[in-house]
Amino acid sequence: MATWKPQLYTNEVTKMKTIQKLTALLVIALFVLTIVPMALAEDVDDSDDETEIEETEVEEEDRRKRPQFDRVKYKKRMKDARAEFKENRAKVREHVKMSKERLQEARMKFKEHKDSLLELRGKVTRCEGDDCTEKRRALRKGVNAHLEKITTVITNHLEKLENKVLDSNVENKDDMIAKIDELKADVASKAEEVASLTADTPKEDVRALLKEVKALWKDVRQTHKRITGALLNDKGGKLAGKHNGLLRSMEARIAAAAKRGHDTAALEEIKDRFEVHRDDVKAAHDAAKAAWKEEGDNDAWKAAQQEFREELKESKEILREFVAAFKDLRSDSDDVEEAEDTESESETTSEE
Repeated sequence: MATWKPQLYTNEVTKMKTIQKLTALLVIALFVLTIVPMALAEDVDDSDDETEIEETEVEEEDRRKRPQFDRVKYKKRMKDARAEFKENRAKVREHVKMSKERLQEARMKFKEHKDSLLELRGKVTRCEGDDCTEKRRALRKGVNAHLEKITTVITNHLEKLENKVLDSNVENKDDMIAKIDELKADVASKAEEVASLTADTPKEDVRALLKEVKALWKDVRQTHKRITGALLNDKGGKLAGKHNGLLRSMEARIAAAAKRGHDTAALEEIKDRFEVHRDDVKAAHDAAKAAWKEEGDNDAWKAAQQEFREELKESKEILREFVAAFKDLRSDSDDVEEAEDTESESETTSEE
């Protein structure tokens, strides 16, 4: 039988306690390792929350800093723009009016001188004896002066045409101005030849120069027709195209009125009429453009242009009717302001 040794028992107990301590430490370590990621996750979540809060604060600050729509300033800008447009339009009209007056004055003087020339020619035809020589000299002077008047009328005619081109927004403006400048140079050259005529200039030379001036005048008239037609067609095309924008504007205002609970039946009826009329305007413009391309048929072109103008007048009447019906809704000031904007747009559409 083995003898029991106390020292051996003590060692076993010590080992057991050590193992228990290590086990406890291991459990604690595992617990800590489990807790740490959770804590870290919570820190991350808190960080995200703080970031979201900061971003929200920044967005709120940006929103406060963002300029708000200022209706008063907007109305002032619109008013200033309309005033500037009307002022510029008045200047253009005054400029064209002055050119027109100069041309009319030159035409009147031309007619007066032409009548005087016819009278002199009659006297020469009826004269007899030595008196005829002096009357022929007077007639020669009259013919020379008549040629000067013709060149003056042509020059004023070209200046008026040039002002119209400069005041337009036509795409090939430079080509038109170049052609007008070319004709002005030709007229200036002929004017110098006319100025050099005297009472003793052979009548053959005078007749040859008169023939050249008449040919130049014909070229100027043809150029005037082409350029004027091109300007009218360009402007007419823009006015006809503007009807699409006006129709969209009507639809937007009808939608806004319906959203506010208004009865829009009357507005819808006017808008439908305007939509049909828009096609009539386009057809009238196409007819005027086709007539302009027909050489030598000036009367047909003028008639087509007049028809197109009548269609534009009807456009203006329909737009005014729409504005009046829209203003009748008057339940809020925005409606009235939008109606005034539509009325302003209709003014530019009906401009000739």
